[in-house]
Amino acid sequence: MQHGMLWVGNPIMPEQHQGIPYAQAANRLGSWSGLMAQAEHGSNADRFDEGDIKTAQQFGENFALTLNAYQGL
Repeated sequence: MQHGMLWVGNPIMPEQHQGIPYAQAANRLGSWSGLMAQAEHGSNADRFDEGDIKTAQQFGENFALTLNAYQGL
């Protein structure tokens, strides 16, 4: 805890280094400070690759587990 805030980092290793295609890889952008996603150039702003959606789901699960660990403190 820092300044009354709880920081939840990104524990997801970049999957493209494990042979998963870049667009399908979780944490393909290599973020460690939180959740990142990127719409490709020329795409609609709400169009994300499959890997970014997978990253968001996994990050959300980790965030929920972290909050549950601090519940009631």
